[in-house]
Order: sequence, then C-alpha cells, then structure tokens
Amino acid sequence: MRRLRILNPFLWSAVMLMVIVVLSPTLQSASAVTSQEADGNAADDYNKAFLLMKDFPDDKTKEETLQIIKHGWKNEDKELKEFVPQNKEAFEVFRRGIAKHRCDFGVKEETITFETPLPHLAKARHLARLLILEGRLNEYQGDYEKAMQNYLSVRKFANHIGEEKIIISKLVEIAINHIANYALIDYANHFEYIETNAYLLDRLRESRRNRIPISEAFGGEKKACKNSIGSVFKDAFSAAKLDTTEFDPETLEQLKSKGITDHSRMVTEFNKMADQYFGELIEAAEGGDYSKLKELEKRMEAIGEFNEEQFSAKIIEIFAIIKNKDKIDDEAINSMERIYVLVGQKMSEVLLGMLYPAITKAVQHCDIEQVESSVVETKLALNIYRKENGNFPESLDDLVPDILNQKPIDPFNSLPLIYERIDDGYLIYSIGPDLIDDSAKIEWKKGKEKGDIVYRYP
Repeated sequence: MRRLRILNPFLWSAVMLMVIVVLSPTLQSASAVTSQEADGNAADDYNKAFLLMKDFPDDKTKEETLQIIKHGWKNEDKELKEFVPQNKEAFEVFRRGIAKHRCDFGVKEETITFETPLPHLAKARHLARLLILEGRLNEYQGDYEKAMQNYLSVRKFANHIGEEKIIISKLVEIAINHIANYALIDYANHFEYIETNAYLLDRLRESRRNRIPISEAFGGEKKACKNSIGSVFKDAFSAAKLDTTEFDPETLEQLKSKGITDHSRMVTEFNKMADQYFGELIEAAEGGDYSKLKELEKRMEAIGEFNEEQFSAKIIEIFAIIKNKDKIDDEAINSMERIYVLVGQKMSEVLLGMLYPAITKAVQHCDIEQVESSVVETKLALNIYRKENGNFPESLDDLVPDILNQKPIDPFNSLPLIYERIDDGYLIYSIGPDLIDDSAKIEWKKGKEKGDIVYRYP
C-alpha cells in the first residue's frame, strides 16, 4: 500500500514547529524609515538576509543557543558572543524587511498545491534563532529597550509569515510567536524593566489584532487541497489502465457526458465534500468551539486510510458493471454513475480524514500560543498595577478597564484565564487541551494531552 504524498506537507508542518524568531530595529531607526522603504516587499529583504546568515559551527553551539533562547544568557560564552556579530549584515538587511508593511513570497492561492516549494519557511527557522540569540544578549548586557524592540519585531515577522493563509505558514507563525513568548515571559518577570511595560503591552496587543485568524488559513488549505487532488485521482485512474475503446461511440459519449471516463467527476465530488468538511472546521474555529473541533477530529480519524490500489480496483469494478451488461441503456449508465459517485464520496472522505488530525492539531498549537501571548500581556499588566498600587491585585477584575480592556480569555473554554495570588506572587493558568480544570496541580507538558498550562511568579 502506498500512502499518499498528500500527507507530506503535514509531516513538514510538524518539523516546522521549532523555535524560530526575528528581530527589528530600535525605535529611533524604525522612525527613520522612509515611506518608500515601508511600502516595499519585506520578502525581498528576508531572502537577502537568508543568503548572508552564517550556519552554527556545530551541534553543540546550536544546542547552547536553544538553551539561551529558553532561559536567557546565564554565563560567559566567548565563542557564542563572537558568533553573533558575524551575522550583523544579515541582521541589518532583515531589519529593513521588518520595517515594511507588505510581505509576499510569491505563494498564490490560485495555484498553490501540496507540491509547491516553500523554502523560505525552512530558512527563516535558522535566521530566527540567530536573531533571538542577539536579543537575549542585549538583555544580558542591560540594553532592555533594544531587547524589547527585538521581541516586538518577532511578532511582526510572525504576522508576515501568516499572511500566506495556509496551514504550514500558520504553524510557522505560531512557532515564531512561541519562541518570542519564551523571551517575553522572562522579560515580564523582571520588575526592573517596568518602565517599558506599558509601551510593550500596547504594541503586543496591536500585533495580536493584526494577525490573520486560523480560520482563514483553513480556507487557504481547502484551496490547496482542491488544487492538489486532481493528480491523486488521475494517478488512480492511470493505475486502473482503463480501455474506453471497448465501448461503442454512443455509449462512450454518454459516459463522457456523466464525467466518469476520467478523474474529473471524482474531483467534483471531492470539492463538494471539502466545502462541507472545511465549512464545519472553519465554523468551529471562528466560534472558538474547541470541543467541537475534538469531535470532528475523532469522527475523521475513524474513517481509515487511502489505499490507491484498492481505489483503482474499485474503478475497474465499476466499469466492469457496464461492460457485462447485455444491453447498454440509460438505466445501466445511471446505475454506474450512482456507484461511481458513492465511491468518489467515500474516497474523498478518506482523503479528508487523513488531513483532519493534522489540521485540528494546528488549532491546538494555535490555542496554546494564544494562552502564552495572553499570559505575557497579563504579566505586563500585573507589573503596571503593582507599580501603581504597591502589590499585585487580588483579582484580574482590578486590571479592567484601566490597564486591560477585558480579562484574558482561555481559548480552550472561552472563559477567563484563572488567576490566584500566592504569597508574594501569583499563578495564571489555562485548563489546557484536555478541557479539564486540574487546579494547576497537574501541569501540561509538550507531547502530553493532560494537565493545565501553568505560569507562576516568582
């Protein structure tokens, strides 16, 4: 049995869910950008930066970089500190891209398929690590404002990537924001940075408002499915090796009028079912109904796998029905059409079933990142309240409306995130992907379904 290449993009999507991040200019340099520069295409600058960036010298350096991204620059590392400036030219070109409003890597919705190369996503991963490494170094050296601008530019870059409106680009956008949140949560834990908190909070909220919603990425993915599926059914028909010359001209013309002498009718049935299934998915995503998405995933997982050999055999069987008829009449052809449509619908359902788990997983990653971003904003708001009142509030209600417009929402149940005062600090948590409130006693970890997503201070 040959598994469809249609799965490859989602395997790639999983690989793409790695730490990636970007950096932007300082306030002064950003304000100096001319309107002509701001109106250019950021992707042109990003591509130039990809050519200028340096590779990590070895795996050890790469691993050390990942630890610094997560936990900050803890000790003296001469080799890494010397490595960062080697990418200065790449950083400068990249920052010109960050200052621009438009980003177009040439990915067109009308023609994109699962075979479309997207090399910029993989290259961005490496450059992002380099840029966040420089940002963490800024913090270590006490340049908090420059570090803040680094993290804000990460968010803008993420939004640029998400503008492509397909799942793999959305996953990369999520990954960029995820690694930015490592740095931002640590940044918000340092009360000595308080003078930057109000400005940072406003900019982060603005960045979130400018994000492309995941429902639009699903719409783009549906288009990619429709653009790709023709080759899948065409291959199955080719494998069946049908010989339509065995039919008399009149019968052949009738079969062609029904669209069942090639793969075109199968494509039509797939498009109908794609509209239905993606419609349900988009409706659930737009409504924030995570439990509905879980139901859809379970339903689609139960369908099974696509087997091209069995599909080709079924096509041969359908054609045999009419070949074995003593009399080729309208009833025989209509009967064949009904069976053909049913097989097309079943195969389409199987193909969509293979896509659904990866798609709904993308929703989970998106919601986890939404929790992280809300926690960052809430931590900044709590710092501002503490500066004004001498201590953290007893309830998040005290932040509204003077500091926050509303309490932060948990995407997993559409209720406010849970906040509790603990001694001199606090904890904030989401109920997590299992939709169960464990009172922060069981903590969710990557790769596990159970537990709450918990953040504590200090």
